[in-house]
Amino acid sequence: MRASLRGCAPLAEPVVGLCVEYILGSLGGVVPQMAEPNFQGCLSVFGQRAGYSPQIGVLVSQLNWMRSCVMTRLHNLSREELDWLPSPDGNTIGALLLHLAATETYYQFHTFDGLPWPTTSPETKNPFGPAMRLGDLGRERIKGHELSFYIDTLVEVREHTLSELRKRDDNWLMSVRCELVLGANQ
Repeated sequence: MRASLRGCAPLAEPVVGLCVEYILGSLGGVVPQMAEPNFQGCLSVFGQRAGYSPQIGVLVSQLNWMRSCVMTRLHNLSREELDWLPSPDGNTIGALLLHLAATETYYQFHTFDGLPWPTTSPETKNPFGPAMRLGDLGRERIKGHELSFYIDTLVEVREHTLSELRKRDDNWLMSVRCELVLGANQ
């Protein structure tokens, strides 16, 4: 039997088969031998990814899936649509896209560089400060950009995140640095 997930090459066995194999095996049942499927190019399946330690690979697969969910909704948005305000105190699509990039950038400083939240560089505060705050500041400053500006920014920020994650292992991912944990007082 062959199955296919949207955007993925057909698999040797269906994903459900993997679940059945696990259940049968854990109950002492006979488990049919199945070829190990290759999920490397499938956004719909969370799992290890080449170039990353096992758990970081799972995290990367989740980041990639979420990013694809956002990007697939942006097809051909005009500048006017990106700048549209749903209400006078709302945020535009463009501002929210830049907010995603800004938040990931701030987390990079916090997570990879060990800087306390929300410490960042002046070079980062200038373009991303309004996107982090949104509200009046965001409505005033984040407008007039084409879709390519937002996509290029998201891609650049994500490339840095992925580059940093490639340098780390699962022990790093699973460690807790109490001085960096965000709390109610930060």
